[in-house]
Amino acid sequence: ESQVFVDRGVSGAKFKERKGLQELLQALREPSSFGSTVLVYRFDRLRRDINVMLEVLEVLERNEVKLISVMESSLNSDNIPMQKMLVHVHALVAQFERDMIIENVNLGLAQKRREGKPLSPNVPFGYRYSQDELLPVETELKVVRYIYDLYLTGEFGYEKIVNKLTKRNFIFNDRPFVETDIHRILSNKTYHGIFKGGGVGGEYKGSHVTVVSEEEYVTVQKIRRRKQSAKVS
Repeated sequence: ESQVFVDRGVSGAKFKERKGLQELLQALREPSSFGSTVLVYRFDRLRRDINVMLEVLEVLERNEVKLISVMESSLNSDNIPMQKMLVHVHALVAQFERDMIIENVNLGLAQKRREGKPLSPNVPFGYRYSQDELLPVETELKVVRYIYDLYLTGEFGYEKIVNKLTKRNFIFNDRPFVETDIHRILSNKTYHGIFKGGGVGGEYKGSHVTVVSEEEYVTVQKIRRRKQSAKVS
């Protein structure tokens, strides 16, 4: 009797989260699986970790289950020990290729960091993303500068700034400004030239056009903390 085991939308690297693979292994351990056949699209669809893949092959060998890859006929063999060796070599080569791709990507990201280029297409209001730089939108950056100027006086909170912007018909991405927009703008280091490093390192200096100086940004953070402390007390 044919059975189909599927893991849709789950990475092949996440062994514990793959319900279909877990159910397949459970079925293969049953006496009823003796002498049956497992058909896969590619061997790495079973498992990318070579150690777990060899464990799967051990289960197959114990119950004399034949393993067939649709797309890798050269790795199909009736001789289980021979197939284990072929799969092992194939998995090692695949792992090496993946490691090289990751290394090349990381080298590329490191180079972009050194050149002060953005790593992510998620950019704040006032900029547009390109591979080589953040492209300034002058009309939007003037609004950002206006927001900082108001806040630096110490007399304007988020609500008052929103009211000012609304009266002057300034918009944020095709809609009126709200207080959370002001919060994000005043707390974003991109405006004084600093990018987040994400998963490839800490913050780094960008080469893009800035809106405020570092000193002004630091002063704004002090005002924000002072206002927050006043609210708490």
